[in-house]
Amino acid sequence: MSEQLGLFGETEDQEAQKPVKVDSGPRVQVFDLETQKSAEEVGGWGNIHKMGLAVGVVWDSLDQEFF
Repeated sequence: MSEQLGLFGETEDQEAQKPVKVDSGPRVQVFDLETQKSAEEVGGWGNIHKMGLAVGVVWDSLDQEFF
């Protein structure tokens, strides 16, 4: 009755399908990090080691997909 979902919402039975890649120019990847605390909360940019990583994501221009 209940299905176990994977990290991206697919069931364990489903295999990830890779799209057919069509080379349509240069590949651009955009990388973004979000922190648990702001620079102000940790006493300035000199204390970035105290911010803590919340999430990181990459967007790929050729695949048109987030990773």
